[in-house]
Amino acid sequence: MSAGTFFDDDATVSDVAPLTDRVNSEPPVLRGLSVTEVMVSTALFFPVWLGVGFLAAHLFHRWQIFILLGIFGPLFSVWASAGLLASLKRNRPDHYYWQAWLWWLHRHGLWTVPFVSHRGAWDLGRTLPAARSSAPSRRRDTSTTWRLRAS
Repeated sequence: MSAGTFFDDDATVSDVAPLTDRVNSEPPVLRGLSVTEVMVSTALFFPVWLGVGFLAAHLFHRWQIFILLGIFGPLFSVWASAGLLASLKRNRPDHYYWQAWLWWLHRHGLWTVPFVSHRGAWDLGRTLPAARSSAPSRRRDTSTTWRLRAS
């Protein structure tokens, strides 16, 4: 093998650790955002910039401003928000800010989340049995007497 290949001559496939934590997650496509996150941020910024472009077009009496701000405004906003969201997400699990957004909505009474939202120790829901002593039990075994009666 040449020196520029991924595997050395003495390395095998079993020597290379797989990236199993990335198997079920969407790949990043734009500065760390997945396709879904890019679409959501575009859907948020597009109407905003269309409104700004509409107001600017009426203010300056040029319809071209409406088109320019409607196209390039969301493009630059998504690019900038991707950098901001990447800094928020750094060293955190996938979809961290989605969960943080849902928690924020829940705290302000705007949404309910199915997450566990209390702090404290978990409880089994029952008490543990008492410690057993080493003394023999006085209970009678009824299973043998039932079998004798049944036969």
